[in-house]
Amino acid sequence: MPDKPDSNRRPRQSRSSPQREVTRTMVKVYASLIRKGLKTLEQVPEIIREDVAVILEDK
Repeated sequence: MPDKPDSNRRPRQSRSSPQREVTRTMVKVYASLIRKGLKTLEQVPEIIREDVAVILEDK
């Protein structure tokens, strides 16, 4: 018997999770601080360092 869709289940939202939005924002903030000479890539938390480096390479 095929499974019926659960009518009580909420549809998946197309937006990013709040945590992902915060991370994306912090990556932009650190990239901006590095461009202004206020921070170095080594001062960026390791968890987002690679993402910051990618942004810096793109611009």
